[in-house]
Amino acid sequence: MSETWKLTRSYLLQHPARLVLTCIAMAAAACMVIWVVSGYDSLMKQFEDFSDEAPGRYALTVYPVPQSTPGRMPGEEDAVPQDIVQALAADPAVAAADAMWAQRAMVRKYDPKTFNRPAPQRAPGTPGTPGAPGAGRPAPSGDATNARPTAQQGQRPAARPTRRPMRSPFSRGGVTLIGSDAGEPPYEMVAGHWIDASRPDALEAALSKDAAERLEVGLGDEVAAGVGEHATKLKVVGIIDVPQMPKTGRFGPRARGPASGGLYVPMKLAEKMLDRPAHASFVSLALKPGADVHKFRFAWQPRFNEVDRPLQFQDRQELEDELDSSRTARQMLMQAYSATGISLLAALFIIFTTLSMGVSERARQFAMLRAIALTRGQIAWLIAIESAILAVIGWIVGIAAGWVLLAVIAQIQPEMMGGGAVLGPWSLGLSAAVAVGGSLCAAVIPIIRATRLKPLDAMSPRAATRKIHWPRWSVAIGLVLIVLNPLLTFIVPMADESRYAIYMALGCSSMAIGFILLAPGAVVLAERLFGPILAALLRLDPALLRSQLSSNLWRTVGTAVAMTIGLGLFVAMQVWGYTMLRPFEPGRWVPDAMIGFLPDGLPTSQNDAVAHLPGVDPSRCLPLAVEQPKLTGDITHSAERASVTRQDNIVLIGMDPQRGLCGNDPLLKLKWVEGSPASALPLLKSAHGCIVPDHFCRETGLKLGDKFKVNAVDDNDVTFEYVIAGVVNLPGWHWMSKFSGIRLNSGRSAAMVFADYDTVAKDFDLDTVKFYWVDTKPLDAAQARAIAVQGTPPAPAPMMSAAPADTTVREVSNTRWIPTDKEVITAAAQGLAKDVTGEAFKAAGRGFPQMDQGSTVRVTTPVDISDRIRRRADGWIWQMSQLPLITLIVSAIGVLNAILASVRARTWDMGVLRSLGFTRFTLVRLIMAESLLVGVVACLLSLGFGVMAGWCGSGISQYVSFFGGLRPELVIPWGKLWIGLGGALALCFLAAIWPAWMIGRAETLRLLQAGRTSF
Repeated sequence: MSETWKLTRSYLLQHPARLVLTCIAMAAAACMVIWVVSGYDSLMKQFEDFSDEAPGRYALTVYPVPQSTPGRMPGEEDAVPQDIVQALAADPAVAAADAMWAQRAMVRKYDPKTFNRPAPQRAPGTPGTPGAPGAGRPAPSGDATNARPTAQQGQRPAARPTRRPMRSPFSRGGVTLIGSDAGEPPYEMVAGHWIDASRPDALEAALSKDAAERLEVGLGDEVAAGVGEHATKLKVVGIIDVPQMPKTGRFGPRARGPASGGLYVPMKLAEKMLDRPAHASFVSLALKPGADVHKFRFAWQPRFNEVDRPLQFQDRQELEDELDSSRTARQMLMQAYSATGISLLAALFIIFTTLSMGVSERARQFAMLRAIALTRGQIAWLIAIESAILAVIGWIVGIAAGWVLLAVIAQIQPEMMGGGAVLGPWSLGLSAAVAVGGSLCAAVIPIIRATRLKPLDAMSPRAATRKIHWPRWSVAIGLVLIVLNPLLTFIVPMADESRYAIYMALGCSSMAIGFILLAPGAVVLAERLFGPILAALLRLDPALLRSQLSSNLWRTVGTAVAMTIGLGLFVAMQVWGYTMLRPFEPGRWVPDAMIGFLPDGLPTSQNDAVAHLPGVDPSRCLPLAVEQPKLTGDITHSAERASVTRQDNIVLIGMDPQRGLCGNDPLLKLKWVEGSPASALPLLKSAHGCIVPDHFCRETGLKLGDKFKVNAVDDNDVTFEYVIAGVVNLPGWHWMSKFSGIRLNSGRSAAMVFADYDTVAKDFDLDTVKFYWVDTKPLDAAQARAIAVQGTPPAPAPMMSAAPADTTVREVSNTRWIPTDKEVITAAAQGLAKDVTGEAFKAAGRGFPQMDQGSTVRVTTPVDISDRIRRRADGWIWQMSQLPLITLIVSAIGVLNAILASVRARTWDMGVLRSLGFTRFTLVRLIMAESLLVGVVACLLSLGFGVMAGWCGSGISQYVSFFGGLRPELVIPWGKLWIGLGGALALCFLAAIWPAWMIGRAETLRLLQAGRTSF
């Protein structure tokens, strides 16, 4: 064993550059794992700390088991029954059973100017108000009438309840309001005192320390909770130290218990603020000293199981377990596994290339050692020890580099490291798996090659470079394995729940192996197809590049595949991301703009005024009757798996079918999949016909001529039946409906469905017009001059605002500001709305419509939506692509190793070329060309793998992703791909600079002294 160790050490010291480069690559791979996995370790530490502090003075929390019941009404909440609360309080082992009611609330610092601003009251008889002339429902022209629905379509009660606003103001907000009658605070008071449940009329509240800092209020200050007539002014009498839930993003877990709150008020006061009876969202239990927690739980659990909605206990450990198994934690763990897998593959091929080069160079040495003394086992140990040394050095250096990187990030951007720089067990374990696992796997083939050498091989001179007969069978097998993935994804029928597991286990692995088997063919293809082109560009004799890669086929394959790991994943991410994005970008069918007057709309008498707003084409302006009813029955199967196309409601849009849908030049340029405008028009006008998108038919199984029902918005007992008169393709409907505000009753919807204006207006008693779809027209010269002189550009701010009506002259960069069509229309619509209603309408912000408060004008354009989602998608896809690009950079070190080995193996050949008259610069260009050819091979493999993986990934997303169901077409974003492909070629060029410089400066005699048979 000592002899083996000495031989290994001497060889490593003989090639210090190779040792350093390989260790750097291993360290970079380990550091990459630590960088990604440390986020998971940090999150686990935060969860552990939070779960220890969250219960406060309580030992247990009782809450209903979360359920998703089909047919359940929106806003219907789980609650702990009152008799259970009373029974828990009466248990001898319970010291306190505090029921708490948790609800989201809009809370802000009190400002008398904006507090409790009442909604403007319209004078009786104003158009659009009850009892006014023409009230009842809008018509496209403002004067048409229509009868009530027939008996078969459903009869409404004579007196209908008043329709609620778009959404409760408490559905979104800054903090969670906790109604509680607890006699003691759940956590330590930082300042002041706890609320007094016996004095709800005192309008006092306790505020969490975090919420107080965000609202910039202190002890004795006042806050306003709620919006409009429900707003309540509260005095802050206490600041409480509530443990903060780790910031885990949009899909993070939700805490249950007193730690979920930010504003604490007496229960009676909470009922008054929220204008509905209170219930127990959860019950926090403090047990008496000496009580047996386990015995208490076992005694109560059977009774909890008998409740209609079963209840469950939660202690500190169960809270931590729930947090650890949350969606955010699972996503971060999946990212950790992904980073480990990518880094493992990169490390494997880097070490494999290094060891393979070593075996090739030392073939005669190994044969001589076999002839002298060493056994096959000792030869194997020699290579295994060499691999282990590379792994251990790389791992140790990677840990040190990773720790420094985390510490620097924690100092520069502490918000990225919520729990500080954490080098936890997952980081250490997975980075060790990368280093050790990669080295052990990579050593297998070199060990087999070395142990197959015979003592007589020491007498055999190195074979001259010859044409390599590459294994054609590998191409055939590779193609079969590659085709298997799209077959499993798109063709073979199987259950949705099992398709993803089969895709990951069989489809992805077979595709990866298939492209590895294609690698030898890619080497020969690049050599024959791109070799002459590259030789012409670098002014080389094509014969010099012929067979340079294939003569060292397996070394070239290992180097190219190592680069393909990062570059191929980058291409896959780009193709998958932009393919999935395409169905969400508004298509050409969308008109130029949608104008929304929210929340109440305008009377129908103003339709002509809207059509003649500056910038609006009056012949291309249609009022819309918009509603968002629930589907009768779960025909989209949303209870099985909710997605962007599987929801329990639709957005129903009524418009003039002749002008908007089926005429010679309709406002909506629809692409018809089934049916035609001529056949659909009669059904739309007289038979409750509608036009649905094609994905709605796929999800429901409905077809042309079938019928479906929707519920009345305020009465589920009343339904309306619609018949499918046409099926169209609607790319971009999802974000168009979300940003424009036409999702009136729910944040999500299954489809956008079109019907006749009169039909929708009568069915849902719509008496105002909230939305108009318009095409724009250029301003005439007089209008443009007037606006240019009077207009003031909107101030730069995160929230988009339109030019105000009363504006002044302002110079911008020595030129007058010219507003856009959107700003012109917005300003004009604000003025019209103010003239009609008597109240000021503000311009809607860039946020979602449910975040807008008060009366707003929202002008939504498809260009703006495309720009917004494209910017967000670009950032998101780029974030996903960073790890593959880092892997590509790490793999470039393997390219440098391979070029160094190639140069060292051909030192004598280079000397012969120099003695024949080739210049130094010719040899430099030759080495550059060889390195670039390796990059070309990697690009070919990466393009094939990435496009196939991205295409199949978008296909499988239809079954497992929330955003699936829209069947996107394949998109190859060449502009983005050139970042990776060009980067790979640039890295290969940079990797060749050092070897080329070494050869270029070497003297001819020294090159020839290497000898023809030396390695």
